[in-house]
Amino acid sequence: MEHLAQLDGKYDLICFNWLLHHLVGNSYSETRRNIAAAIEAVIPLLTSRGRVSIFENMYNGLLFDGLPSHLIFTLTSNQAIAGFTKKMGANTAGVGVCFLSQKQWVETLNHTSLNLLKYSDDDKWGIPLKWQIFLHLGNIRCGHFWLVTQTC
Repeated sequence: MEHLAQLDGKYDLICFNWLLHHLVGNSYSETRRNIAAAIEAVIPLLTSRGRVSIFENMYNGLLFDGLPSHLIFTLTSNQAIAGFTKKMGANTAGVGVCFLSQKQWVETLNHTSLNLLKYSDDDKWGIPLKWQIFLHLGNIRCGHFWLVTQTC
């Protein structure tokens, strides 16, 4: 992100396509700060009518909305159990990943200086029963956020 300051142009559109959940830090809270910092870092690069497009996967909890996010981060970032998490289907085993729920994404975006223009859902995905139980998953779907620097 430090290299973004070297860009001197302005852009009408900046896209984050399934990127932000990979900005893993040394802890869950640091990872969440990395996500917010990446979004904030592109704001100076936008034209006055510029937009930010974010495609991400929404991992919504059964009863506790943000619990899958914490569980998945904790399990996938633990190198000691990377073999186990890989067998459970995590392609980021030992590295970490930070999927957020739709509510967590909206909260994160509301703490930026961008305005949420529109949100769209894709269909819910089929989830293996072991993921539903072990990760407290209610549903997973792709979501798309349109953000603007001003209200259009």
